[in-house]
Parts: sequence; C-alpha cells; structure tokens
Amino acid sequence: MGFPGSTPSEIEAFLLEMEARTYVIVFNRSAEQWQVYKSFETEGMSHQEIVDHASELANEWLAQSLSDRIAAAEKTEPDT
Repeated sequence: MGFPGSTPSEIEAFLLEMEARTYVIVFNRSAEQWQVYKSFETEGMSHQEIVDHASELANEWLAQSLSDRIAAAEKTEPDT
C-alpha cells in the first residue's frame, strides 16, 4: 500500500493474508526493516472485511509514524 505523500511506487505496508490470520506488515524507516505492525484472526470474515480492517490498521500505523516518516524523508532529500 502506498500512502498519500509517499514517493510514487514506494511500498510502505502490505497485507499478508494467511488461512486464519492476516498480518499488517510495515516498513520501519528508523530501523530500516520490515516488521509486523499487527495481526488479527480472520475466521468468519469475508475477503473485503479483511482488507478493510487491515487497511484501517495500516492507516493507524501511518498516523502514528507520520513524524518519523517525514524526518526520514527529509534526510534523504538532496540539499538545494
């Protein structure tokens, strides 16, 4: 999933849907690694419900990590 304000075609989060559990995996810029943000059981949920809930979690992470993401982006911008 790309987010508003992200570099075009940059992936910052993705969803890993397994048989009974879905994982929201995000890129932690400060640690420069992927990590599981949250996971949830999916038994009894439709695919669309899974995607909607995982998207809510990814957006929650985006809001919580916004200042860190802005600081990391500023470090990588060339000086003018």
